[in-house]
Amino acid sequence: MSLSGRRQTRVPIQLEVEYRTTGNFLVAFSTNLSRGGLFVQTTQPPPIGTQVKLRVKAPGVDDAVEVDAVVAWVRATESDEGHPPGFGVEFSGTAGRFGEVVDRIVASFRGLRILVIGGVGSGRSLVARYLRSIVTCEILELTAADTLGPAAQQADLAIVDIDSSGPEAFEAIRATKARAQTPVIALAIAQEEREVARQSGADETLPAQPSFNDLQAAVIRALARPVRVT
Repeated sequence: MSLSGRRQTRVPIQLEVEYRTTGNFLVAFSTNLSRGGLFVQTTQPPPIGTQVKLRVKAPGVDDAVEVDAVVAWVRATESDEGHPPGFGVEFSGTAGRFGEVVDRIVASFRGLRILVIGGVGSGRSLVARYLRSIVTCEILELTAADTLGPAAQQADLAIVDIDSSGPEAFEAIRATKARAQTPVIALAIAQEEREVARQSGADETLPAQPSFNDLQAAVIRALARPVRVT
């Protein structure tokens, strides 16, 4: 970013950023917040250099953490890899206040809960094995026909195997997002079905039986994404 972009006078933007679960917040902190940055998804990103004030809310913490930031980069449209439009901010002076919040959450944290939804088989088992290598987690394996209400409410993340679930997979995605706004990663061989999954509410899509590295990157992106930015 050019220095001239930083010197431009902008009207400050105030945003409230909320994380759905303590697990989502801790992943966001370890991958983004502790490094002094955050991605905000929006179809109308402000120009580079815009001053931003963030109020970051973590589950179970009464007071939001307030942070001054500046827009450092912009993605105006969805990327070829399917990453959504939005902007990245850089901020400073967060270590003390965020550290207090993180310490309080870690003291009561019981680990991530992940749903793996799909037909019984080697594909679902492979995904579960990868997940246990990526993060410390409790995995609940379900079919798309199972009742998802309580499980979706308590989960930090859901992964849906479309190929082994059939059309019910898309309803499972919609139900998971509607009931709990749980982040969802959808897996399918066909690009067309991955697109339908996105339209149904999936946050990330990958080819069926993804590589470990691709699944790891998608899991971190999905877990670290705020549930609400207003």
